[in-house]
Amino acid sequence: MFFNYTNPQKRAQNCALWATNSEANVQYRHSHPMLCLLRPIFTVLAAFILCACSAGPTPIRVFVASSMTDFVNELAAEFQISHPSTDLEINIAGSAALLAQLAEGAKADILILASERHTLSAQASYELNEPVIVASNALALIVPRGNPADISSVEDLQVSSLRGSVCIPAAPCGELAFTFAQKSALSLSGATQESNVRAVLARVARAEVEFGFVYKTDVTAADGDVVQIPAIKTEELRTSYSIAAMKESLERPAVNEFLEAATSASARSILFKLGFSEP
Repeated sequence: MFFNYTNPQKRAQNCALWATNSEANVQYRHSHPMLCLLRPIFTVLAAFILCACSAGPTPIRVFVASSMTDFVNELAAEFQISHPSTDLEINIAGSAALLAQLAEGAKADILILASERHTLSAQASYELNEPVIVASNALALIVPRGNPADISSVEDLQVSSLRGSVCIPAAPCGELAFTFAQKSALSLSGATQESNVRAVLARVARAEVEFGFVYKTDVTAADGDVVQIPAIKTEELRTSYSIAAMKESLERPAVNEFLEAATSASARSILFKLGFSEP
C-alpha cells in the first residue's frame, strides 16, 4: 500500500506551471466543429496528465511495517509542516513482505520494521546505518465487538467450529501468534493467514472470524470495533521496532532530517500515545 505526501501548495504551483506549458504546446491539426468544442477539455486533460507526471525532487521512500501505519501517518503530517518542499512516498506492508519487495528490486531510503529478526535480515542484505530501536509492542487476542462467540479462555478457542485469523508465520505478528499457539497447545490450522496485521484486524472488525491475533496497539486503532480478551495472557510475547536508513540515501539531507524526526522526542510521544511501549 503506497501513500504519497506532497505539500498542497507546491503541487498547486507545479500544476499551474504545467497548465501554462501545456496550453502553449498543445496544437490542433483539425478544424471540425466538434473538435473545437472539445479543445478546452483536451487542454485541461493535458494539463492534468502533465501535472501528474511532472518530475520533481526524488521523494523519500519509507518502507513501514503495517502495525506502524498510524504512527507514520502522524509523523509524515508533522514532517510535511516543517519540510514543505520534501515529498514522502510511504509503502506500508508486513515486514516480511517489505523485505521481499527489496529482494525483488524495490528501492527504499528508510526502513521501519517489526522484529529484531527482520532488522538483522535487512542488515545482512543491505548497507544500512545502525538501526535504532524505537518501541515495542505486545501480542493481543481480539474478538469482534460484543464477543459473539463468548470467548474468555484458551479452551474456548479450541472449539473446532470457531474461525480465527492470524498473520503468516513469516510476519512478526504471525511468529508471535504461532509461538503462543504452540505454548498453549492450540491448533491454528483452520485460521486464515494474512500477510500483515492490519488485514487480520480488518477481518475481526468485520466479524468475518470469531477471533484474531494482532498487536496491543491495533486494539486502540480499531476504535471499539474489536475487543481484547485480557484473560488470555498474550502480553509476554513482544516484538520490537527499528528504524534504519540505507547508507547511500544518507547522502541526501532530507533523508537525514526525516530519520532525525522519526527518532525524536516528538516521535516517541506519538508512539506512546498510540499504545506502543518503551523498547
